[in-house]
Amino acid sequence: IAGSTGHVKGLKGKTKLLAPIMFNVIFPISSFFKGYGATQFIGMGENLPKNVARQWAEFCSKPGYVMNAIGKSIFDDYHQEIQCPITSFWASDDEIATQANVEDLLRLYPNAKTRLIELDPRKHGYKQIGHMLMFKKSHQKLWPVLENELKHSLPQQYIHFYASKLVILFRCVFFSFISVHDKFHRTLILYLFS
Repeated sequence: IAGSTGHVKGLKGKTKLLAPIMFNVIFPISSFFKGYGATQFIGMGENLPKNVARQWAEFCSKPGYVMNAIGKSIFDDYHQEIQCPITSFWASDDEIATQANVEDLLRLYPNAKTRLIELDPRKHGYKQIGHMLMFKKSHQKLWPVLENELKHSLPQQYIHFYASKLVILFRCVFFSFISVHDKFHRTLILYLFS
């Protein structure tokens, strides 16, 4: 849900203008002087630990996201081992998870069957959904849409099995900015979907 790479050329709106400044100017300066990547003051999310900010800038520098770091700061790549179906939801007004950036992320999983579902705010009675509003109570009319699409994307006998695992995975990814290259989380992800 709203998962994508952050490749700068695939961004839209003010995010496309702010991201290069954030990655190339703000992150290096704030990391040096404050010890973290400052993003909150420009409305680009929570402040990040300096090494996370540096790695995120590296990931977003070109298409391919984490593949840009393979052999540099990441030495193991397990994306090809993910074989479960992946259904990806993105909002047409999202400045980060644009169609191009969602497709860029899904290319990392060559052995998974992938499906993209666009959420148009107007078709669901909203002025905007953006990158994060679908998680807010104000947008709870979208939740059954997400649930129904997920139910139809998995064979019936796997729905309960995968649903409990997806809740665990979602919590890990959403609350930790996890990369599949972290040994603990890679192991968890491979366990959940093997």
